[in-house]
Formats: sequence, structure tokens, C-alpha cells
Amino acid sequence: MFPNTDVLATIMRTCTFFQLLAVMCLMFACQRQQVFLLFFGGDAEKAEKQSLKIVFLANMGILAIPFILAIVYPKVGSLAGILGSVCSLGCIYVLPTITNLKVSYLEIQHPVLAEAIK
Repeated sequence: MFPNTDVLATIMRTCTFFQLLAVMCLMFACQRQQVFLLFFGGDAEKAEKQSLKIVFLANMGILAIPFILAIVYPKVGSLAGILGSVCSLGCIYVLPTITNLKVSYLEIQHPVLAEAIK
């Protein structure tokens, strides 16, 4: 990339670092809330306010997954390509098919409800 003596590159790296540092807190808050909803159900807010220990363990768990993945499989570019193709497959082919099947099932089992939804 750019040499270490390049001032503009150093400024851009510093700005990128602080941007990632700020965004990481927001991403952790969203992910932690999703994990709490998954494990605690409706009591997610209660569990989060109960103890900082639970919040710390949730953050470590969220951070440990990509950390272990980076150690075991360091080729992040190919992994991103594989995950992107699998997610695209789901969004393009699987999700519309499941939605259509659900609508057809609803029309067969509950025609009045299906008419109300349309």
C-alpha cells in the first residue's frame, strides 16, 4: 500500500481506526440485544440491566467467534465470497419460494384471512 512515511496515508489510517472504533460499539449493542432476545426472550432488557458481567460475557462471546474463525481460517476474502454467495442464494431463490408457499398454504387453510391480508 502506502509507505509509513506518507502523512496523508497515516491520517487516513487514523481516521479509519477511530471510525471503526465508534461503529464497533454500535454494532456490539445491536448484536448483544439480539443475543439477549434469543436466549432470554422478552426479559432481554432485564438481563442486560441486571449485571455488567452478563454484558461483558456477551461481548466476549460475540468477539470470540470471528477471532477464532480468523485464527483457524485466515483467508477472509474467500470466506466473505462464500458467505455472500450463500446469502444471495437465500435472498434470490429460497426466500421468494418460501414466501409463495406460505401464501399458498394460507389461501388453502384460511381463505378469509388470506383475502384480508391482500
